[in-house]
Amino acid sequence: MEKLILQGINGIIYGLIYALIASGLTLIWGIMDFINLAHGELYMIGAFLGWLFLSFILKGFWLSLIASVVIVTLIGLTLRKTVLMPIIGKDPLYSILATYGVSLVFQQTALAVFGPTCQSISMPLSGKVFILSKEYSVYRLLVVAMAFSVIGMVWLFMKKSKWGIWIRAVAQDKEMAPCLGIPVSSVYTIVFVLASAMAAIAGVIISPIFGIHSGMGNEVILTAFIIVMIGGLGNYVGSVIAGILIGEVIAIGTIWLSPTQATAVCWIILLLTLLVRPQGLFRRQFI
Repeated sequence: MEKLILQGINGIIYGLIYALIASGLTLIWGIMDFINLAHGELYMIGAFLGWLFLSFILKGFWLSLIASVVIVTLIGLTLRKTVLMPIIGKDPLYSILATYGVSLVFQQTALAVFGPTCQSISMPLSGKVFILSKEYSVYRLLVVAMAFSVIGMVWLFMKKSKWGIWIRAVAQDKEMAPCLGIPVSSVYTIVFVLASAMAAIAGVIISPIFGIHSGMGNEVILTAFIIVMIGGLGNYVGSVIAGILIGEVIAIGTIWLSPTQATAVCWIILLLTLLVRPQGLFRRQFI
């Protein structure tokens, strides 16, 4: 029972990290009709930048987090303005091929620069709490609070701000939005900024727990797509709920199964969801 409860808490942590990545992915896919296979590499770059800043430049985890998010956001903007801009609005095959190529470039660059070994970051908080007589890291609980905070702030931005209203308007009718004076190109830029920042935050805050290596983005992107399709394309809240669900399945499943088998269960859940509700568990909406 103790192991089940602790793994349940771990599942929330994993699920919220997946949710941060999948939420950005669902915004890009649902609003721009753009499939970004390089999104996982932004998560990987954020983690590596956090390690670089903390190891060689900055001597504080939180300053390293902020610096990493800023740089990854700039990288996302650069991709949006260069490689991705000419193919937005075209056949999805263009976005799949282009972003897959960008993904390979980032992966191989990280492998060449940092090597195949896994890097690590010390946890910024070393305290422990007791959960059913078992010690549990305070930092892991802080990750839950930070992830929930970021998810909540983005939700409020989408719900209450002028830009959030514009984003939802573009998602509902791309042709009519310019007629109402909405700057569609700027809306797409804001969506990329949000998605890139969320991926970077996820990469930095989870790196003291998971470690950092060049293939970490590739490991999460397929799971993120599973979450997007289960939660409902473009449904922000749905991606968060589906992320926690998948995180729990993987964490609790590893009590009895291998990690590979637990991940296979996620694919089974996706197949069953598509059979019963092809549109996902939640209807298409953008909040």
